[in-house]
Amino acid sequence: EMCIRDRYMGVSTQSTWGQPHITNLNEDPLLTGKVVYYLNKSQTFVGKKNGNPMPDIILGSVGIKPNHAVFSHEEGVVYIEAADQEAGESTFVNGQALQEKRKLEHNDRVIFGTNTVFLYQDPEKIQHKKHDEPLEIDWEQAQTELLMQTDKIRQQQQQEQEMIQKQQIAEKMKEYETQYLSLIHI
Repeated sequence: EMCIRDRYMGVSTQSTWGQPHITNLNEDPLLTGKVVYYLNKSQTFVGKKNGNPMPDIILGSVGIKPNHAVFSHEEGVVYIEAADQEAGESTFVNGQALQEKRKLEHNDRVIFGTNTVFLYQDPEKIQHKKHDEPLEIDWEQAQTELLMQTDKIRQQQQQEQEMIQKQQIAEKMKEYETQYLSLIHI
């Protein structure tokens, strides 16, 4: 068994060796991979230190809720789920907001809040590497991925808003035309 200090430091024990885990990605490459959290329990809770139940993974950065998310380990598969919609809006997997329970794949990038970045790794799945996957994933790549997704969503929302405005203008023009024609025929 791990002692409490080891649980938070991500110290490997015989029982955790080869288990699915998340490891930090940091802007400073020398600090990347220094924190490891093993996901070998049926549920691993993520949140602030005042969460209830007390989180297994305690994060203190901006955008983290007391009860933020939970990793579940079910029959050799790891899933992540946000505690609620607000937490889902500030939890990202591969740049996409976490809207529902999601199965994690080896080398998925998980961002909590504004900048707490982890890389999910499953040692049993390493040999099933995707062809288009880069050899090494870093903090900058995860942040760029998030920025690209955020920009894409923002552009879609802007296009939707423009379409709504065009429809409103067309409806108003039709209304004015009807009023004008009714005035002419008086």
